[in-house]
Amino acid sequence: GEVAYRQGDPHRAIRLLDEALALAPDDADAHLVRSFVLGELGRDADAARARGRAVALDRALGRADASLALPGAPSE
Repeated sequence: GEVAYRQGDPHRAIRLLDEALALAPDDADAHLVRSFVLGELGRDADAARARGRAVALDRALGRADASLALPGAPSE
């Protein structure tokens, strides 16, 4: 799914990520990438839920978000 996303095919990416998550529903990284794809597709509420699930599964993702939000933190 992540490869399809990076190749600019969000619809294929979401399909592949959904298939992966059906097999491994506790994969925090897959939920996180899914949140990016959903956001790109304009599905903001779904993206927020996917991001919340990712953080619930891996608290380090939440700490990374908090660190990036600090003043002076690097930005893209």
